[in-house]
Amino acid sequence: MPMMWSRWTPGPEYEQCLANPRKLFVSGTHFHAARMFDMPAIVFEGWRLKRCWHNLPGAVGTWLWTDALRLRSGSLSVWLTEEDMQGFVRGQLHRRTASRHRKIGTMTSTSWTVYRLDRRAIRAQATDWLAREAGEMAEVHP
Repeated sequence: MPMMWSRWTPGPEYEQCLANPRKLFVSGTHFHAARMFDMPAIVFEGWRLKRCWHNLPGAVGTWLWTDALRLRSGSLSVWLTEEDMQGFVRGQLHRRTASRHRKIGTMTSTSWTVYRLDRRAIRAQATDWLAREAGEMAEVHP
């Protein structure tokens, strides 16, 4: 089964970014679960976090992704600024979720800047990064 992506979920800043192109901060996460048993809870928590997306200050939009057979999942999010993303990461809901899953897998992340909201290009760049992550994981975990 290939990697599956959720639909784009716009945040409160989405329309503003369409009307006025600007520099944006992109953040990608990659979680690799240690056991298949943990995948349903991990995916559920991602969807739970995504439900509050429309209320997050500075949020432009997000996707979730999963590759269940390879025990991988994560998110790709677009923010007005890195500080907006950090505010979400430091928030109580995210901290609680991360704390619950910290010992059941490994997390890596990446970030970059774009100068306009081109969802296709952002996802393509993330897909390239995730392919490299999967290759590196195969080398580390034969």
